[in-house]
Amino acid sequence: MVLFEFSPQKNTKRLSLVTGLLIIGAAILMIVTMILGELSYRWSIQLLSLGMLAVGVFITTRYVMRGYIYAVVRNDEGDKDLTITEVQGRHTVTVCRVGLSHIEKMLVIPQGDKSAELEAKNEIRERKCKQYNYRADLFDEKNICLFVNECGEDICLRLSYGESLEKLFNDCMENATEQEL
Repeated sequence: MVLFEFSPQKNTKRLSLVTGLLIIGAAILMIVTMILGELSYRWSIQLLSLGMLAVGVFITTRYVMRGYIYAVVRNDEGDKDLTITEVQGRHTVTVCRVGLSHIEKMLVIPQGDKSAELEAKNEIRERKCKQYNYRADLFDEKNICLFVNECGEDICLRLSYGESLEKLFNDCMENATEQEL
């Protein structure tokens, strides 16, 4: 039974613009190397062109064509789980399921905040966490970094930000600390 559902929005215009610029730039560089055949270090320009093309294809397949749905569902034992479902066209796959009671720490990281990003990296390094990125947009203003201990394994989940999502995770962590007392 679904108790809460959040589908983060992404800025497809910005993502498409970046992808288009990368692919057009790669094509221009490749054409320049063909026209100017006597160019020294021609291979380096072609390599740069292929790199730009690869990054453009990666951004398209990872961020433009793929979306995520974060949902809180009640499992068979009556506990609440966070499920993350990947949506690609009509194809949906549940890629992550963790218990809300296993969330140990949450960090909200604003875009460009180096100190918050450094804090998250240090936490990941100290805990030796496996990292999973389920952000819907490459250029999020904020993102949520969840530290979860599931089945004795430390995991770091990167999610797109939503006020309702932040409130939900804060409430879950407060309830967990109250139950410990």
